[in-house]
Amino acid sequence: YIDEETQLQLAKHPYLLCRKHLAENPSITDRTVETLLAGRAISVKHNLISANRLDDRPDIIEEIYFGSGTRFKESWRVGTVFLRGGWYGSSPNTPLSVLNDIYDKIIEPEAIATEASSAWACSHWGRHLASHPNVDSKLAVKLSLSKIENTRKAAFDAIVRIRQEEVKAASA
Repeated sequence: YIDEETQLQLAKHPYLLCRKHLAENPSITDRTVETLLAGRAISVKHNLISANRLDDRPDIIEEIYFGSGTRFKESWRVGTVFLRGGWYGSSPNTPLSVLNDIYDKIIEPEAIATEASSAWACSHWGRHLASHPNVDSKLAVKLSLSKIENTRKAAFDAIVRIRQEEVKAASA
C-alpha cells in the first residue's frame, strides 16, 4: 500500500521506470491514474491498460491504441497490452474497433507472411485475439478461416460462446 500523496508524487516523477511500475500497481487511486494519463509516455498508458485500470473507460483504451505510433504496434506489445493483459490480470476491456484493427493490421498480414517468427506471432496472438471476450461473431468468423490450427480452434470456441450468450439473452 502506498498513500495517495506518495502515489501522486511518483506519478509526476521524471523517471519513466518509476511511473511504469506505478501504473502496474493495482492499488493506485483514480487521481493517480488521471495524473499518469495526463503524461506523455505511451508505455505508462499501456501499463495502465494491461493492469486493467482502464477497463471502465474503453474510449480511452481506443484513443491510446489509435494514438500510438507504429513502434508501439509490434505484435508482442499489442498482444500483451490489448489482448492478454498483464502478468496476473485478465484481458483488458479492449473495444471491438481496436480488436478489428489488430486483426487487419497485425494478425492477417502475419498469417500471410512465410517467416517462422511471423507464423508463431500470428499463431500465438491470433489465439488470444479469438479468445478475447469482446470479439464479435463477424471477427470470430474471420479468425475461424485462419490456416493456423490453434487460432482456428479458438475462433470456433468464440463462435460457440457468442451463440450461447445470444441464446441465453433471448431466453431471458
